[in-house]
Amino acid sequence: MADVLISYHPDSTGETVRRIAAALEANGISCWYAAKELYDKDCVGEIAREIRKCRVFLLALNQDALKSRYMESEAALAYRRVMNRERLTFLCFLTDNCDWKDSPIASYLNRAQIMDGDFPVAELCDRIARIVRGKPIRRPAERTASRPAENL
Repeated sequence: MADVLISYHPDSTGETVRRIAAALEANGISCWYAAKELYDKDCVGEIAREIRKCRVFLLALNQDALKSRYMESEAALAYRRVMNRERLTFLCFLTDNCDWKDSPIASYLNRAQIMDGDFPVAELCDRIARIVRGKPIRRPAERTASRPAENL
């Protein structure tokens, strides 16, 4: 069982996925992603089994992925796990400026943490490592406007 399953479009984001997986594995986080050869076969069953076992589902989303017949079903399965309150964190990493908000996959992303392509891979890996190891993710403190003191 891998800690992280990476769902991606093999023709357009394969190199990015290999870099992310290598960085995670260098930090002791196991990864699984379907090799391009697996996508050329009927791989739905194998991918579904891996999604059911992983701790983090990372969707590498781009314009090509939005057109893929696999991406929506993979996102739907991960979304169901989140909605069933299973132990799964759903992350979406945008690898280009794709317009996903009007796509069929959009309904599954309302429970995902979405990071744009400018998000550094090192920070993405750090975030995933914290999730897998059960540590809270450091979030920048929200800035609040100072209010004048109220008269008592």
